[in-house]
Amino acid sequence: MPRSPDAPNARSPRSPRNEGAPMSLSLIPRRLPSDSPLGRFRDEMERTLETFLGEPIVEPKLFRTQGWMPVVDVSESDDEFTVRAEVPGIAEDQVEVAMIGNSLVISGEKRSDEEQGGADWYRCERRFGSFRRVIDLPATVDPDSAKAGLSDGVVTVRIPKRPEVKPRQVPLSLAGSGGKPRGK
Repeated sequence: MPRSPDAPNARSPRSPRNEGAPMSLSLIPRRLPSDSPLGRFRDEMERTLETFLGEPIVEPKLFRTQGWMPVVDVSESDDEFTVRAEVPGIAEDQVEVAMIGNSLVISGEKRSDEEQGGADWYRCERRFGSFRRVIDLPATVDPDSAKAGLSDGVVTVRIPKRPEVKPRQVPLSLAGSGGKPRGK
């Protein structure tokens, strides 16, 4: 039986304040706070796996983002990878770009542009604070040749690919032939 356009969608979550309006759901997964039961369970599982594997499986707690994380686009052409990260309202001296092996790290801090001491906020949606974004790239990149720039609130990083390594035939020497390649 077809539903009327006004009928509530059973799959769409509803806001408790306004039963007819869908809730806004973020597409960016958020970590559970460490003081919740599931957050403590996650932390314990991470510690157990790190002990077993001998290395961290996620970024250390020190580097986890608490408030926001720049969104990125990563594209690949024949010659390079291009990463674009949105960092609106951030000056060039507040952003750092580094290559650590094949990982691109974009980090910095978005500072509040004004203090509103004692102000009662009507709405406060902008996020401030430190951020860190790590993008793992394939082994084909040349991290020493990466170039970065900031324009109109977007960090653009271009990482060239290394030239393709072509296989080379290595002739075999026979043990008793005095080191001469066979067939010569």
